[in-house]
Amino acid sequence: MAVALYTGSGTWDGDLLERVPATATERFHQVLNTAGVPHHYEMYGRPSPGEKPYGCDGGHNMSCWSYTFSDVLPRMLSVLDEP
Repeated sequence: MAVALYTGSGTWDGDLLERVPATATERFHQVLNTAGVPHHYEMYGRPSPGEKPYGCDGGHNMSCWSYTFSDVLPRMLSVLDEP
């Protein structure tokens, strides 16, 4: 089993739709580290235009979902390829 965590900072400072899950994801990441559980964690923040593929702007939207899916898919496939 492999664990991958992705979170953003939202498209503006008051974006609670991203801030609340980002805080929870950061805490979970810290718990996994403390417990020695291997995992992938990425806080992609609020990227500048063109910084991340698919136009990810840190929001809860299709552009960031496409970015994270394109990053996690090879990770998923590598786990499935293992015996």
